[in-house]
Amino acid sequence: MPFHIETLSLISALQTALMALMLWAGTYGDAGRVRRSLRLRSAALVVEAVGWSSLAAHAYLSPAALILGGNAFNLVAQGMSVIALRMLLGEALRGRLVIAVGVLGWLGVAWFGLIQPNYQARVLWGSLAIGINILLSVEALIGVSVRRSSRARAVLLAVFAMAAALLIWRNLQLWMGDSLLQGITIASNINFFYVMFSGLQPLFAGIGFLLLYNEILQQELRLLAESSLEFGASLDLDRVLGSVATRMCLAAEASCCDIYAIDADEKAIEEADIIISTGGVSVGEHDYIRTALDKIGVNSIFWQIAVKPGRPVYFGTVDKGGPLS
Repeated sequence: MPFHIETLSLISALQTALMALMLWAGTYGDAGRVRRSLRLRSAALVVEAVGWSSLAAHAYLSPAALILGGNAFNLVAQGMSVIALRMLLGEALRGRLVIAVGVLGWLGVAWFGLIQPNYQARVLWGSLAIGINILLSVEALIGVSVRRSSRARAVLLAVFAMAAALLIWRNLQLWMGDSLLQGITIASNINFFYVMFSGLQPLFAGIGFLLLYNEILQQELRLLAESSLEFGASLDLDRVLGSVATRMCLAAEASCCDIYAIDADEKAIEEADIIISTGGVSVGEHDYIRTALDKIGVNSIFWQIAVKPGRPVYFGTVDKGGPLS
């Protein structure tokens, strides 16, 4: 059965789009750094899927449109992926460098594709841009932000190693082999293996991103639990909420305040100047804190303001002038 680059490109486009959907739907929570990074990676996969689609539909596009558009989608997706990974790891984004690499890479491809046609030089120039993006990703992975034993780190490093090896192999075939290819759309073993393995990279990299996302969340949860342990709390994930109180106590001590653990009753109001609750103020029939405060004479100043999550913020005062929130 004859092999068609168009079919393989279409398969790559579909699986890349599916991985983008999985990453987007699989991340939730507040709009923090980790979630933003995976959403950016999802957007990069969408751009990459468009690039694969343009290759699959090359028969309906002009050569100039395929060279300029297809490579633009590829380089943009590469740059977005680098920034997404560095954002996820908490490293410096290197945004200006990534943009410069993408622009110079695209200009070189356009030059050797349209102005001074040379397919070998065009592939080499684009490979250099992709190689720099790979190095920026690897540099972030080998930093201190990720544990050395991290499975996600191992998966992503393997993916980038495979990508680098694929680039080197393709250029060696073009410069030193017997083949005289003049385009990615020509049916050949070189193009077959390059398109096939290039199409698998987003799948493996997406798995690595999800593993890294999971490891980062576990690390943050462990840090919260350990901060509770420093103040005598049991290292139990069911009690991680206590770390919120711990952090509040640290902030209060830094302001030279005396801290007491008390119950929200009339005695507490008599003894404390400020009462802060770290939980229990919500909505519905299980909202006990606000009801209890109303019964002991707290004057409500405001209830529910536009803050996450769900607006459950209460502030009130008592007759002696102290605030309660």
